[in-house]
Amino acid sequence: MKVYISSAAGKNKTDSEDRTLAGQQVYLEGNHAIEIESGYVALADGVGGNNAGAVAAFNICKGTAALSEPTVEGFQALNNPLIQKSIDHEGFRKMATTLSGIYFTKGKAPLCFHVGNTRIYAIQAKQYLKQLTEDDTVVNYLVKTGKLREEEAATYPARNEITACFGGGSTALLKMKLFYTDLHCQQYLLTCDGIHDTLSIDSMEDVLERCNGNWEQVTENLIQTAQESGSNDDCT
Repeated sequence: MKVYISSAAGKNKTDSEDRTLAGQQVYLEGNHAIEIESGYVALADGVGGNNAGAVAAFNICKGTAALSEPTVEGFQALNNPLIQKSIDHEGFRKMATTLSGIYFTKGKAPLCFHVGNTRIYAIQAKQYLKQLTEDDTVVNYLVKTGKLREEEAATYPARNEITACFGGGSTALLKMKLFYTDLHCQQYLLTCDGIHDTLSIDSMEDVLERCNGNWEQVTENLIQTAQESGSNDDCT
């Protein structure tokens, strides 16, 4: 299985707080093409706009790689030391991260796991996207409960405020979702909010169509398109 990763720090930022897991390896910025037989592919987006976000994202990716399989109990066990570290060290106070990923096992349906506002999409016919995850955000909650219209969501002031994550100073914030996806899907796309908060699904599908199955080009072009469209956040 081929995994293509592109990641870039946001505008005016020295380092990205995004971390990507493929197999047993955690990747930072840059472009990477990795071959793995099975195991984890996941994306973590550190929360908070400081170094602690990167620490949280890295630690959770490394911890996930060590899990024999994804379980709610396993992820809770990874969360406890993260919260303890944030209590023990002032510089890590309330550090937090999202995590969205897929566990691939030969002969079994891929198992998705998700918390926060990173996303997993299924790619259909090489150019159409079906969002598999639901954002844990204030704005998504307001839209679902009818308190905010879809057209208002794009400009809502607190649209990036998340309601579930690893860390954040409270174990109650970890509301991990696990679900199986269709075994017949051949391609998946994982994005952080630096991509999907800037680009609509239509815009992302335009990139897929232009690249025509060149997945390395897809990942690089999605970042370029998001940045050209005004994204100032980390993009992965």
